[in-house]
Amino acid sequence: MGKVCKMIFLSMLTLLMSSTLVGCSFPGGYETSTNSKILLTEISLTASSNSVTVGESVTFTFSPIPSDAGIYNNKSYSVNYVEYFVGNTRFDKSKQSAQYTFNTVGEFEVWAKYCTHSNHTDTDGDLVSNRLSIDVRDIDESLILRVPQPTESSYMIPQPSNAIDHTITTTFQSGGATQYTFNYTAPTDGYHYFVSSLSVYWTIKDSSNNTVRSRGPNTASTVGLTLKSGMRYSFIIDRGSTYGDCTIDLYAPNPISIVTQYTNITDSMRFKGQIAKYLYTPSVTGHFYLTSSMRLYYMIEDDFGNTVRSRGPNTTNAVGITLQSGKEYKISLEQASNFGDFTFVINVPNSTQNINGKIKVYDYMRFETQSNSYIFTANKAGEYNFNVSYSVYITIKDKFGNNTRSKGPNTTKSVIVSLVSGMEYTLILEQASSIGEYILGIVNP
Repeated sequence: MGKVCKMIFLSMLTLLMSSTLVGCSFPGGYETSTNSKILLTEISLTASSNSVTVGESVTFTFSPIPSDAGIYNNKSYSVNYVEYFVGNTRFDKSKQSAQYTFNTVGEFEVWAKYCTHSNHTDTDGDLVSNRLSIDVRDIDESLILRVPQPTESSYMIPQPSNAIDHTITTTFQSGGATQYTFNYTAPTDGYHYFVSSLSVYWTIKDSSNNTVRSRGPNTASTVGLTLKSGMRYSFIIDRGSTYGDCTIDLYAPNPISIVTQYTNITDSMRFKGQIAKYLYTPSVTGHFYLTSSMRLYYMIEDDFGNTVRSRGPNTTNAVGITLQSGKEYKISLEQASNFGDFTFVINVPNSTQNINGKIKVYDYMRFETQSNSYIFTANKAGEYNFNVSYSVYITIKDKFGNNTRSKGPNTTKSVIVSLVSGMEYTLILEQASSIGEYILGIVNP
């Protein structure tokens, strides 16, 4: 009888030990029916925020980073990537983090898991994280600023009906006249260009008989010079070593164009050395970015004729410059190596925005090197958190222009700074690598 009881006791003990192993839970929520799989590290899923408004994105971070030493089952499993889920819907797969934008009000469950197999129907070896609850609230528009963007407008500079403005023809015959003179009244101010079919000696005199340009003792087929609108000039052409018909083509620049109300200008380079000139008066102060579809020489002058920015002798497609509101500037684009139509774009910055009382700002980076500025007054002393939906350069200045906090030359998505109550500050976000809409979040102390 004692032997029977002992056998019964041992059987019950074996059954109890078996039931302890079945369905046992390992760190991170992984369950297995055997004890042959051992989880070496704790799995954790964290969120950048557990409470957001509609349209806001949350970044989820999974740890530890997938590696080949995650779990064992008498052999090493290779962890391929991590899958991320909202409810039962997978929204991303990556190595460590993923971002999701919530567009519906409600409470959502987010979780993730290691994937160690390419065949996802076999869940053996998958390790599941903890589950996060994300509360998505409706938007209070009074706390949000949606920054209006400048409107684009186009203008096409009128061009002459013919590429050549005027043609003069003469003949140099053997034994005949060796010099030819003609008068020319400049139709516009600026750089003019003259092309001869023969190599000749050039002498150009103004109405007071002063020589303003000459090409000699060597002959040349071209000459360029700056002329004044309405002034009459005498061109004295001396034959070189070649006889025959001589055709002289005259190229005049377009008149200077006022482009204050336009952002996209179409123009044309018709001759060597041509300079296209525009007058522009900005409506806002800030960093402007001028771009062209053609490589050109740039020069920007203020209303006193002082050069405030130039790009030369190297040509470029773009130049950045800070301009003052209400001040007139002359922009000169000089032909370099190409001819034909080109598009010149004036990228206008946003005006400085007041973000007092706002917790979220929707704004755009529309062009390279763009800088957006915001002013606000700290309503209490403490730490403020400014976070952006993609990486930018962040600078915060006090009312005296001193840098209170900056993140550069490295970019960042957020910055935390201690501010003084009642002090006015300027927050500056500068474009780094991304173009498009961004969301600026403001967390008060």
